[in-house]
Formats: sequence, C-alpha cells, structure tokens
Amino acid sequence: MKYPKLAIFTAALILGLIIFGNSKSIIFTKIIPNLGVFGYFLSGFFYVYSFTSGSAAAILFNLSLPENFYELWAFSSLGAAMADLILLLFVQSFFENEIIMLSKSKSIKKLDAFFKKFFKSFKRLFYLIISSILIASPLPTEIGVFIVSSTRALSLKFLLLIITLLHALGILFIISSKFLL
Repeated sequence: MKYPKLAIFTAALILGLIIFGNSKSIIFTKIIPNLGVFGYFLSGFFYVYSFTSGSAAAILFNLSLPENFYELWAFSSLGAAMADLILLLFVQSFFENEIIMLSKSKSIKKLDAFFKKFFKSFKRLFYLIISSILIASPLPTEIGVFIVSSTRALSLKFLLLIITLLHALGILFIISSKFLL
C-alpha cells in the first residue's frame, strides 16, 4: 500500500461516521447539552471533526439562547480551537511524509497543472479559499487542513489563527441562524 497512514485515517473517518453519525446518540442528546460551559466547549470541539460535526452543529443550534449567546460562542470557539490545534499538529507531524509523496503523484500533478492553467498566479489563493470554505462549514475540516497544510504558504501559528477564526465564524453562523428563522 502506497499511503498506509492516509488509508488508515480514511478508514477511521468512515468508521467514526458510522459510529457517531447518529445524531440521536445519548452523548449528543442527553450528556453534552447538560454540561453547561464545558458542554459548549465540547460542542465546539466536536464541530471540527467530520464524523461529529453534524451532531455538534445541531447541539450548538439548540443551545443557542439570547441569554447565553456570547458565552456559547466563546467557549465553543475555544473548543474548536483546541480541536484545530490537535488536528493540525497531527496532520503536520504524522502525515507529512505521505502528503509530500502524494503531492508528487501523477494524479495530483495533473490536478495541479489544471489549476495552474486556469488560475495561474492565483493557485495558492484558490487552495486557501477552498480549504477555508471546508474549514468554516460543518463539512470535513480534515480535508481543508490537508489542503492548506500542503500549500506550505503559512506558518503554523498563523494557520491555527486562520482556522480558529474560520470555525468561530461557522459557529457564529449556526448559533445566530436560530434567531433568523
């Protein structure tokens, strides 16, 4: 197998989706909502990972009340920041050699040539925009982090700051949308 770490990671994501994809899980319906500020933190933490992001988004939406709006936003964003740090360090240390190997593969080189042809000098910006959309939304953050990590355009601290701000904006959108409906 050419990319064993990425294959195991992908299998773990699929398994996690099967296990945690059920939003009726007792963890998400009974336990987290009753933990107060720590529950806000955990909701933000779980918002980052693709197999728990849907359930976490639903919890954030349900927990959003006018009297706890800023507290919910602050602590869930802090939880997302912690999860982002763990994910970023994990991806950059554990998968670094496979990301480099993958970036040199034929299919990625063809995809890269396609983007160079159509986006020329905006290729890096295009990758950052696509990864930002993936990171800010409850879509798979892991893919966005892989994309942005592979560009090597940003330092770890700045990258963490950007990812955290994007998640904070995504969380803000979710918890404020309750008041718009």
